Amino acid sequence: MEVFNQELSIVTLRQDSAANGNRKFLFFRPENFPQDSLYMLPVDSVFLKQLFNRTKLIVGSGLVAYHFKPKSILAYLYRVRFWQAGPIRINPLGLLNPFIRKKSQSEVIVWDKTPERRNHYGFLSWSNLGSYPIIVGRVFFPLETKDEYFAMDIYYDLRDLFRWNFMTQVLLVLIGVFFLLNSLLIRRMIKFGSQINRLIVDKFALLRKGVRAIASGNLDYHVEMKGEDEFGEFADHFNLMSKELKRFMNEAREKERLDQELKIAHQVQLKMLPETLPEIKGYQLAADLTTANEVGGDFYDIFALDNKRYLIAVGDVSGKGMSAAFYMAQFISLLRYSTTFILDIKKLAVRLNEYLTEHVFDSNIFVTAVIGILDISSNEFKFVRAGHSFPVLIAGKDEPTLEEIQSNGIGLGMTRSKQVLRQKLELTTVLLNPGDRLILYTDGFTEAAKKASADEEGQKIIYGEARFFEQLKKCSAYEPAKIIAFLKEDIEQFYAGAQRFDDQTIVVLKKD
Repeated sequence: MEVFNQELSIVTLRQDSAANGNRKFLFFRPENFPQDSLYMLPVDSVFLKQLFNRTKLIVGSGLVAYHFKPKSILAYLYRVRFWQAGPIRINPLGLLNPFIRKKSQSEVIVWDKTPERRNHYGFLSWSNLGSYPIIVGRVFFPLETKDEYFAMDIYYDLRDLFRWNFMTQVLLVLIGVFFLLNSLLIRRMIKFGSQINRLIVDKFALLRKGVRAIASGNLDYHVEMKGEDEFGEFADHFNLMSKELKRFMNEAREKERLDQELKIAHQVQLKMLPETLPEIKGYQLAADLTTANEVGGDFYDIFALDNKRYLIAVGDVSGKGMSAAFYMAQFISLLRYSTTFILDIKKLAVRLNEYLTEHVFDSNIFVTAVIGILDISSNEFKFVRAGHSFPVLIAGKDEPTLEEIQSNGIGLGMTRSKQVLRQKLELTTVLLNPGDRLILYTDGFTEAAKKASADEEGQKIIYGEARFFEQLKKCSAYEPAKIIAFLKEDIEQFYAGAQRFDDQTIVVLKKD
């Protein structure tokens, strides 16, 4: 401890002789020397270079030296040498001590950054440093007594964050480097995103080309798409579908063209529907599509966007026959892969409308649909109604009530104006409470019709909305699958074996 009561300093003496240059001297005075006596020892530059060439610099606000004796488990940790050899070591646990206990003035020597405080170090201690210190480095060596050490801590005053000094400059440089690296990373990510977007657009173009080729009758067309992602899987299904269509065409060559179209459209329609419905936590779900002899292009699609959101869509493509089935398949494919990148329902509808108006050459083709996203975290169903039948909400009360959810909308493919479509489409939100049932259906139910009699031409009996809502009230307390079965049975009784003229599609969602 005595060595720290001596005064030491290194100074530089500038001499007139250019040959001698600048020389450095070490001045020191032991305690037993008179006040007017000093040792002066010249320090060679080679010695200083060898002394400091391997020195590790630690930046801080001040220096504290003190004697300490760790207790308990810390004593064992201080014995560990890690990668160091020799008595002088660096402690990686410097932050644990000296804040464990307060040091007294007799144990602590403080070299503060402020000159006034350095001149009176004998009166300074941890209790009156007047700072908010964090230890940024510690060098210590053991004394003769077991588990006793002498340490020198370099501390950093948190108040220096608000002062212009070397440490602040270092922090500003580090912040600048961080933002520079961050900006480079962002640019890299933007470039990467652009590449992904270009890849997606190119794959959509290949699929669109394949749809056009198949729709034009070229059943030998094969979509070449590399990769094992969803696009590659869809291309395989598309190629398989084209092969199946060609096989059906060969089998039905001797039949009339209309019957052949209806059969192919029927097969395509069933293949494009979901094989199984997703299991939605807290909800029950059922869906059904019953095709007529003359296919009208009905569809539904339900799939998960993530673990909390699910897309539910029910729609109808105008027109009849094979063309309606093909455009239904095209619409479902666009719907499934567009939602991977567009979660804004209204924006999605605008994109689908833009595709239909630009790439569908039959002006009589348009799509009516209800497209929505169910968020199970908020129990909200947000949807747009593109000229389709209004959804029906059955409130889960003691006496269930039926309500048509009014929402403005226009069919997709009926206008080329984005502005008009955005004005016509209304984003509507439905909050589902426990016991509520949401019904989405096509007009194949309400507009179901049959001939009044075999002798009368042009006279038809309409099923109608009144009967449909009356049957819904009767089965309003049923589970989704039973509601669908009840409605289908009543439709069968209405037709009584008569020829159907339209598909019937329905989706029932119940909140548990």
